[in-house]
Amino acid sequence: MAEEKKSVILKVLKEFPDERFNVKQMQSMIDNISYPTLLKWVMVLEAEGKIKIEDYGNVKLIQLNKEYFKNED
Repeated sequence: MAEEKKSVILKVLKEFPDERFNVKQMQSMIDNISYPTLLKWVMVLEAEGKIKIEDYGNVKLIQLNKEYFKNED
């Protein structure tokens, strides 16, 4: 069940591959996920290399790592 939250995050980011979202924006796009849970899965996805995070202190901008998925198409 927890892994499906990770796939939902990736699904949203794949719909908008050129956009950057902050965590609050992502939370509003995904039903039934708390901010801490979303932040945890975002960190896991970054560690896996599937997303990029630009950290500006209080604001973290999340973007799909297109290089990681380039060979998948």
